[in-house]
Amino acid sequence: MRRAFTLIELLVVVAIIAILISILLPALSAAKRQARTAVCMSNLRQLGLGHLGYAGEWNGSLPGSTFDFIGDGRSYRSSKPLCWLGSLAGTGRREHMPSSGTIFKYLNRNVAVYKCPDDSIEKRAFSGMQRVKPHYSYTAPYLLTGAPLSLLKNTRWPATLERRWLWWRDWDKTSAQSTPWMIVEEDTNEYLAYVTDSAWTNLDLLTNRHKGRASVAHTDGSVSVRRYPRQRENLDARKVYYELTDGRIVWTGQGGSGVRFGYIRRAAALNP
Repeated sequence: MRRAFTLIELLVVVAIIAILISILLPALSAAKRQARTAVCMSNLRQLGLGHLGYAGEWNGSLPGSTFDFIGDGRSYRSSKPLCWLGSLAGTGRREHMPSSGTIFKYLNRNVAVYKCPDDSIEKRAFSGMQRVKPHYSYTAPYLLTGAPLSLLKNTRWPATLERRWLWWRDWDKTSAQSTPWMIVEEDTNEYLAYVTDSAWTNLDLLTNRHKGRASVAHTDGSVSVRRYPRQRENLDARKVYYELTDGRIVWTGQGGSGVRFGYIRRAAALNP
């Protein structure tokens, strides 16, 4: 006569399966999260190569994050309001979509690379404004419009934000630096979620969606994912600056002369 499983034996088996699932689920979740981060990095790498492809055709000068840069440092393509990054002020107009941008042709016309798989923002009313789902997750510093790659030495930012940090007072006290940033992953809970302006400046924040980290594409074609300070004050564009090979220091945040279109190129031309 065949012996059947007892209830206790079945419960033991179920308990073992439950324990195995509880052990495996976090690992699977972590693997999925890492996979999404890898896709985000791949997106940024392709966007970065698109920027470098554009620069290769325009004497080493980068495209703009809003208006396109053309040629000699004095002219901009005013007929197209955005270079590459989505719809301005949430209008959703066709000519403001990524597919109308100048680097779209360098990306095999693939719209998917403009969106991080962890970017889940959706339409909803917010503070009397229509919160619009952007067509992109990445932005470029407004400052870099028309900037020659040869003038970009490195990017610096404060390692900690234990007090109010002012770039003109504290820039030489920062300890974090890297190869110059070219494209950043913007936080959708800030201005990218209100108006899809496509330029990284003023109060715009880096995201922390990748387990507290953000992705950044650099001018050498590499992509990094790291944790940036968000304590007490958040790391926004006003706290980031560029050191140039000609010795100048230019602030990424809004205000002063640091964010004008073509500022880096024009100033270099005036002060060779």
